[in-house]
Amino acid sequence: MVSDAVTVAREEASPSLEGPRRALPAILPVAMAIVSSVSLLLLVQTSGMTTTGYEVKRLEQEREDWQQANYQLAAEVAYLKSLPRIEKEATSRLRMVPATDYLFVSVAKSPEVSGDGDPPLVQTKRPTVGRDDGWSQELLDWLGSALGLRDR
Repeated sequence: MVSDAVTVAREEASPSLEGPRRALPAILPVAMAIVSSVSLLLLVQTSGMTTTGYEVKRLEQEREDWQQANYQLAAEVAYLKSLPRIEKEATSRLRMVPATDYLFVSVAKSPEVSGDGDPPLVQTKRPTVGRDDGWSQELLDWLGSALGLRDR
């Protein structure tokens, strides 16, 4: 009887042990899929970061190259603006010669300065409305008479 009781106890304990053993093979593929997915995600992120790092280094090198080109262009501009180079180009290529005759214009009297330090204002005549007897009016009269438009 004791052995019957042990057998019954084993049979009752046996189904409870079979449940977890049967669930283990079903959980194992799911766990492997999760671990594989996480590993793949980590690999993708790492390769993306590596690619980004190389791209940053390439862009920094390109920026450095452009800065070097800018420095070279600034040096070339300074050279082209130099007066000795301009004089050399003017005399050799353009066949210019230094000036020998100088013309100075002398002004008889400078404008008077008022007490506040400003020069006096220049007064100008306002144009009169009507017939202008200047050269432009003479030109218009001549054109009108030549075309037969005047005196009608």
